[in-house]
Amino acid sequence: MTPLECAEITGGPIGNWGGKFMMDMATFAKAAEVGATHGDVFTEGCEPPPEGQAPLDGMASYMAGRFGVLGNVDGEQVTAAAVVVAPELLSTAWNEIVKYVNPIPTSHYYYAPACHDWGRTNLEDTPELARLSELVAKVVDAASPTAAPIFCGWRLTDRPSDTPALAAHMLMLLRELRFARHSVAILSDGMTPLEAILSGPGGEGVAQMFQWQPPFPDVSHLAERRQQIEIETNRLIANDYAVLTDDECQTFADILNSLGD
Repeated sequence: MTPLECAEITGGPIGNWGGKFMMDMATFAKAAEVGATHGDVFTEGCEPPPEGQAPLDGMASYMAGRFGVLGNVDGEQVTAAAVVVAPELLSTAWNEIVKYVNPIPTSHYYYAPACHDWGRTNLEDTPELARLSELVAKVVDAASPTAAPIFCGWRLTDRPSDTPALAAHMLMLLRELRFARHSVAILSDGMTPLEAILSGPGGEGVAQMFQWQPPFPDVSHLAERRQQIEIETNRLIANDYAVLTDDECQTFADILNSLGD
């Protein structure tokens, strides 16, 4: 299997498995647990939140957790990296979030452990899963950092040693890498992020999840261009998969697809 063929048949599973933990209710619940056990770490030097408000709550925990690896940057810088999240909302929300939490410790003490716990709960400790992590590591460790700031931030985080947690971590890293390449494909086409979301799988539901507000424009005329964006995404990440042999590409695809939905 060539790197391009591998990219074409693994895009869906990477998006699926790399992001499952993000929307799991256990991940959101862990924010409260972290606040109780590590509150002095991820809130040190910050303002206390308003009375009755948790430092991490709902989408704030997602934003601070996922994008926290970027550091204590301005909201506009986060929107530049996030690409598909509604920029006005994200920028405003981010600037409010970092009043109460330190971004990098939040990623390390909340989001990464939540990802690892999700893996321990939902993935089996098998030799195949360990092999999958080895192959993903080969890809992500060699990947170019160009236009991939969130991926680069997560690549610097500590990796767990047990197989299910490590696999979850590596799949999340791979998802961030593919997201970075997908973002480049969207922007190089000239399509707006909202148009790309609406014309892609999930449509308006995904747009609302990323905080875009209706009414939404008609994008029925963009179907062909949206298909070309997927083709370009696969071409770009195939460059990252080129560090794998054809046999390794086949093994990687087989194991990833064997995980199911």
